[in-house]
Amino acid sequence: MEGAETETPTRKTYQEFQPKALGVSQITLGVFVLNSVYVSVANRLDQRNEEVTRAIGSLSAIVAGSVAIAAQSLHVPTLKACLGTQLATCLMAMFNVVVVGGKLSDTHLVPDCWLFTDYNNTHHHITCDKLMNSVYPFYVEWFLVHATLLGISVTLTIYSCKLLRFCSPAATSMPVVTAYTSPAQ
Repeated sequence: MEGAETETPTRKTYQEFQPKALGVSQITLGVFVLNSVYVSVANRLDQRNEEVTRAIGSLSAIVAGSVAIAAQSLHVPTLKACLGTQLATCLMAMFNVVVVGGKLSDTHLVPDCWLFTDYNNTHHHITCDKLMNSVYPFYVEWFLVHATLLGISVTLTIYSCKLLRFCSPAATSMPVVTAYTSPAQ
């Protein structure tokens, strides 16, 4: 019967929420973003400092996903750590969504293509346009991944707040109102 005693309603609700699946998804997307940052830097696809924010965001997603998986124990310090890491990941994902979304509205995704102005300009513009059109899907993909990370982080942040309210020691010591009546005669 020990297994039945440890299966509290709060634990059962938390397991139904499946934070492990969200944590694993968060880790996987974080690794994907980290890999795409590596490819972007290796190919000099992006010459700005946005790779740094994407890398930091992906590392925070990996850490937050790991803490979300560990929070299945419903241990209050672990839940607080989950809340903190998810909040940090929310902020990083929101920043990355804005930055990548801004890049999508930019008409020159590839900064200078290349500067071979000694050759036929028409051919240069056609090739440059083709290159920019081939890079655009990567930015759309990054935008969708960061938006997904934002959604997962917001969901886990909200749920961590709810669980902290139920699992904290203050929640178990709620005041009880007792009415005393005179004995019936």
